[in-house]
Amino acid sequence: MKDQNSTTFHQKTILLSFLFMVIAMPSWAQIEISGKITNSEGKGIGFVSVGVINDTIGVISDKNGYYKLFVPDKHHDLTFSHVSYNNFVLPYSVYSKNKVNNVSMKEKTVELSTVNVVYGKKTKTISGMGLKLPGALVASGKKSSYETGAIITVGKNYVAERIRIPVLGNTYEQCTVSVKIYNIDNKNVFKCIQNRPLYIPMKKCGKTTLDITLEEKIILEKGHRYCIGIAIINPTTNGQFVLPAYLKSGYVRNYVMGRRKKIPASAGIKVEGREICDKPASP
Repeated sequence: MKDQNSTTFHQKTILLSFLFMVIAMPSWAQIEISGKITNSEGKGIGFVSVGVINDTIGVISDKNGYYKLFVPDKHHDLTFSHVSYNNFVLPYSVYSKNKVNNVSMKEKTVELSTVNVVYGKKTKTISGMGLKLPGALVASGKKSSYETGAIITVGKNYVAERIRIPVLGNTYEQCTVSVKIYNIDNKNVFKCIQNRPLYIPMKKCGKTTLDITLEEKIILEKGHRYCIGIAIINPTTNGQFVLPAYLKSGYVRNYVMGRRKKIPASAGIKVEGREICDKPASP
């Protein structure tokens, strides 16, 4: 049976939901787990990925850090992950005995580089959108756990400063767009290279463009592959978020569990920045 909350695609679109095999699973007793995720100061952490290790079940905490999910009683631990915090594992032996499980996550220690990066004054296009296709990518439902993104290869060393994403429309009353930048290594492992997340609050709208200025310096290295991922999190109602499709390698990914599938098309994503120079730029 098709999950009505999964990411779906309509007529003349790329059917991402069909890219994943639906496997019939045996029935298991379920455990209800809920709680609040906080930092060392006791403040709620919004949009934390909460998932069952070795399973596909997971949720995203709300903007105040509260989460709730039902998990099969299969003795698997829970993992909590966020780009700004160290991963936290909640053992089965703990959560199976408590319906409410509050979690405290430790903020990552970011070491600031002592090397000065010299870059040019002129803003350049690091990666364009590609050839526009007649279809569209449509995220729908209130509890979608999928992320889609474009794969780019960088020909020179750059400092990324701006990301532009065209949107055909959004029917959610309110939602948050999550944008993440991943480095892809030789083993196709995705690693987020941001120290802070990019969250863009959105309301219902028609055609528009997300114009995102990066507040932190993100270095894109020559010859490396990257993915710019887009996901809808914390929607207040059912709705649709529609992106135009472009002929450019992309992927769809379960952002709770990290499982992904490469696809021949992606959302339109333009990355701009300045080239890193070997010597100081002329005044």
